[in-house]
Amino acid sequence: MNQPKKEMLRGEAWMAQFPVTENPNTPVRRPVVIIQNNKGNYYAGKVIVVILTSHIKKENQPTHVVIESGVSMGLMVLAEEIHTLEKWRLYQYIGTIDPVVMDQIDQAVCSSLGLTPPDRVRQCLCGRCLQNFMSVPGKRPKRVNRYQTEMFECDYCHMRPGYDYWL
Repeated sequence: MNQPKKEMLRGEAWMAQFPVTENPNTPVRRPVVIIQNNKGNYYAGKVIVVILTSHIKKENQPTHVVIESGVSMGLMVLAEEIHTLEKWRLYQYIGTIDPVVMDQIDQAVCSSLGLTPPDRVRQCLCGRCLQNFMSVPGKRPKRVNRYQTEMFECDYCHMRPGYDYWL
């Protein structure tokens, strides 16, 4: 069983106890993902979360994200279910959501709130394809995580391994 962590970070999945108005003797416990920024997580006594569910349905709905790998595999994010909870209601750390899935959650939240998603694209690039982007004026690729050690197939040539970049 995972023990609670002291610090709560954006992109982490937790078990949360929700306040119940109908029957206070029956607490509602649900898995959630923290979507609030880390500065808010540090200073505020509350966190902003979205609900996770094991009932996979309407997976093509723009506010739904099916998690197909990692600690929350087999669950679906309901980005239309945005909640603000006191930190003490998050009682069990589950794990950290993959950054690629977190990008999908961000897009689903933007869709739910009617916001325009950020003007950036995340792509895996090998060294050769990266050089092609370096020559584009005004578009300087930036590593998503400079500590990334695992390489994946390049999204452009599909031939060589590379790292994740913001374009």
